[in-house]
Amino acid sequence: MKKRRKRKPVYRSNAPILILCLSLILVLSILCLVFIRREQAADSARIVGTVPTTAVSETSVSGNTSGSPDAAGTAVTSDASPASDPAAAAAVSTLTPTPADTNQTGGSAASASENDWALLLVNTSHPVPDGYTVDLLELSNGRKIDRRIYPSLQAMFDAARSEGLSLFVREGYRTTEDQQKLYDERIQRYLDEGKSQEEAEKLTRDYVALPGTSEHELGLAVDINSDSSEEGTQALYAWLYEHSDEYGFVKRYAEDKIDITGISNEPWHYRYVGVEAAKEMKSKNLCLEEYTELKS
Repeated sequence: MKKRRKRKPVYRSNAPILILCLSLILVLSILCLVFIRREQAADSARIVGTVPTTAVSETSVSGNTSGSPDAAGTAVTSDASPASDPAAAAAVSTLTPTPADTNQTGGSAASASENDWALLLVNTSHPVPDGYTVDLLELSNGRKIDRRIYPSLQAMFDAARSEGLSLFVREGYRTTEDQQKLYDERIQRYLDEGKSQEEAEKLTRDYVALPGTSEHELGLAVDINSDSSEEGTQALYAWLYEHSDEYGFVKRYAEDKIDITGISNEPWHYRYVGVEAAKEMKSKNLCLEEYTELKS
């Protein structure tokens, strides 16, 4: 009589498969958890938009808005911010949940009262107040803004995106040292082109504010660009001009106000002044210099 072979228990033969399945389930669970947390973080701060590696349509030194290059052959961005920034090409302009570099200081002059912070006038005749401090929020690409303007800026970005526009913050807060470096680099650029020192300084001042007199040193101004085509960029500029006052922002440097502001037309540079002031400035076609004089 033949002996029957003993069969191996099923649980032993299937053990490796069970272990593999459990491992896969664990890995998938971890990945799902990570994805959910990233989505939650994105929802908490959604000023997003990839910084392009190529120059977008912007104003040349002459102040036109055709996107034509300046004397050096590259498009000029607001306050001479770089048109192409490879280091930030992969960055996303998203506010982080924590403040950074709070209480930054700069400038010289009398301090503005707490009530009129949004209407603080800064230009060549009105430097950044001595001891001026900024409570900053930092973007993931390193750009920073005054914490107080974030809700309005976010609302404006959301409204623009709801109409199919793509946009991001190219520039925000700058220290006086940053502005000085930008100013010096622009002068050197013209010197390298063969301009005299006097010519280089004059051309630079046409669209780069002197250190200590730039609105970027307040954290209340932002340069907004599009990461789409030139047509999309012009559509964005048109939308911002039409709707920015609804969120408390104004186009700070207009073509017809160059003789007052001293800065060439910048369709990307927007300054927060508050909804009431922004609406009045737009309806009466006033720049900030004219508005503050009217209210004084």
